[in-house]
Amino acid sequence: MYEGLQIVNQNEGINYFICAIDKWSDRVAVIDVNHLENPKNNNVKKPKIWTFDTFNSFKNRKGTEIQRYVMPIELDMTDLQILKKRNQTWIDFREKRVKKIKSLLNDECVNEYLFGDGIAEKIEQLIEQGHEWKSEGAFYNAFNKYIAFGCVENAFLPFGFKNCGSNYHHVITLKDANIKRGRKSGKLDKQSKGRQKTVSKHRGVTDVDKQNMFRLYSYFKRHNLRYKPAYALRVYQREFEVVIEVVETPNGTIECVRALPPEECISDGMFYRHWRILIKHEDLMRLKYGDIAYDKDWKPRFERARDGVIGPSFRYEIDATIADIYIRYSYDTTGRWSVGRPVIYFVVDVYTTMIVGYYIGFHGPDWIGASEAMVNACLPKAEHCAKYGITLKENEWPCFHIPSQLTADNGSEYSLKHLEPMLKANLRLRTVNFVPVYRGDCKSIVERRFGIVQDMTINFVAGATVDLKREEQHPSNKAIYTIDALHSIIIKDILHHNNTSNRVHLLNKRDAKNSIGFTPRELWLGNIDEEMNGGNPVLTEYDRMHVRWAFLLKDQASVRDGSIHFRGLEYDSGYAHEQKWYIRAKQHGVFKITVGWTRASGNFLIFRTDDGSYVELTLKRDDHCERFADESWDMIFHRLYEELQESYGLGQIERDERIKKEHELKKLTAQQFEAMRDAPENTRRSIQPGIRARQNIQRQIDMLEVSSNIQGAFKGSSPSQSTTKQPQKTSDIDRSLYDAD
Repeated sequence: MYEGLQIVNQNEGINYFICAIDKWSDRVAVIDVNHLENPKNNNVKKPKIWTFDTFNSFKNRKGTEIQRYVMPIELDMTDLQILKKRNQTWIDFREKRVKKIKSLLNDECVNEYLFGDGIAEKIEQLIEQGHEWKSEGAFYNAFNKYIAFGCVENAFLPFGFKNCGSNYHHVITLKDANIKRGRKSGKLDKQSKGRQKTVSKHRGVTDVDKQNMFRLYSYFKRHNLRYKPAYALRVYQREFEVVIEVVETPNGTIECVRALPPEECISDGMFYRHWRILIKHEDLMRLKYGDIAYDKDWKPRFERARDGVIGPSFRYEIDATIADIYIRYSYDTTGRWSVGRPVIYFVVDVYTTMIVGYYIGFHGPDWIGASEAMVNACLPKAEHCAKYGITLKENEWPCFHIPSQLTADNGSEYSLKHLEPMLKANLRLRTVNFVPVYRGDCKSIVERRFGIVQDMTINFVAGATVDLKREEQHPSNKAIYTIDALHSIIIKDILHHNNTSNRVHLLNKRDAKNSIGFTPRELWLGNIDEEMNGGNPVLTEYDRMHVRWAFLLKDQASVRDGSIHFRGLEYDSGYAHEQKWYIRAKQHGVFKITVGWTRASGNFLIFRTDDGSYVELTLKRDDHCERFADESWDMIFHRLYEELQESYGLGQIERDERIKKEHELKKLTAQQFEAMRDAPENTRRSIQPGIRARQNIQRQIDMLEVSSNIQGAFKGSSPSQSTTKQPQKTSDIDRSLYDAD
């Protein structure tokens, strides 16, 4: 049982999915899909509250199918994607409704509304405060929509009208109609107790002004300037509201700076308002206090790792470190080469200290490796371990669940903030806990695991970088383990930890009474059903694709005439032919599509259609891309760079040889002219006579030369002296042939 679980029974008209679970009271909140997806229903009903037994009774009825409810794809879109696919009105529509109900958009209000005493008092307080919405029904309808569509702010997007157009006029430049909106009568004059007309002559805001504000933010961030709103306004006016004029004077040409008139500028109030709208509050706080100070003093921290953790798979911690060992390069056996020190990523379950996933790579630490570790944590492990010769026993590594929360660094190692809405919408991963950089105590469980692996396993194998002595070889010269061998070492170490570590201090009273056991694996198996009602397992093939897509890297590919181009490689798909992509590209030009890709392989890309299904784009096995088949992107990037270097070197060789060749040809041409110096100059304009006869003579000479070469090749091949008459020498040929002309 997990959020997003859908039960469908066509015979009985049952179609519900779980939108919230209260594990403390054994109740679930379910949404009627038939009512939710009916275009005639403008309002969203409050979810129904069922007990676990009631839900299971519906689920176990004959003819009931179980699946994962597919949310609208707009829920996990970033603002940039919304702007590209839709328009600004979508974001304005969402922000307007979020602002009205912002105080209710939190987990406490959701739980109180669904499983508690309700939120009627809070709604009444909002109405008494003079809220724009005067009806309680407006609040309840908006709140129900928020709950039904994943408790993310994108739930307020008008995706029900995504096929409709918009007539909103976007003011791009001053050439467009720029209507200045706002107060027309002016501020209140207290002395005359009347309305004073405004004296402002400033124009309205355009897209160019907004772009300049983003440039101003980048300028502050890039130069690490101390931020204050008033100083930001001064810099904006200094950089974007001036014109430089060249003036001729008796002393020469000078440049004069002239401030633009008010009619060509925005007002101070406009700047402050749009500055706060365009630049996120967190980004402004980081400008003001700095990244480290913000992470240390303003980001939320947890005193204990298990605080608020319900059971296994509720919260995962992820972190990475550079291993203290050099790895042998397996692609070149001419010497004992090293490929460097890898980065190891661990994902640990906070409740049991179970290592639920890992990844080893030579990039990062970054989100590329972290996402692979998270995918490994959410998927079954038997197939992965078999790749490295390890066969898992039943329930030896029983971790294939999507967590409810994730704790990770929010510093330079990972850039997770932009993924938070996507993870919430796709995996119902409600909270991503970002902890400050250099605060290992905030994710103490996974940090401690790194220490154990480094100190007790890696430090005692060949190629380790600890306890070095001056007279010893550098560890890179003693590397014996390949990357596959390191995978085997890490997997065995993980299994040893999960099945033998003593975690008696983590037992609760029920665990002790039932004699569950002390190891992380026993704690997991003993609590995953009791505390988490089975958790959110990844069981079906669609679940695997769903998880994979959520953590794949996203980038733009170009559809051209005949293939899909991505980072120098070409891909193809039957779906592209069905949708007539190539015909569209040939007629209307190249266009972009968003694809998911992984560094693990360049054989494929993944494309998500508008209906939520997934399409594989496969690498074209032709002359251009065959050499890149079955390779990782790290090796592909390395090969492309090598080819670039070789092409550059070949170009230099070609240049040198071409110059030499042209000098030889020039010398040969001079010799030919020298040979014809005594011959009279040919002034004839028409074709020469006798060319065919001279050509026949040259043909006979060529044939005699071929015959001579053949006889010369077989001369002396017989042990006995040949009695055959020797052929006539070329010099003895009847010279009358030359005079045939």
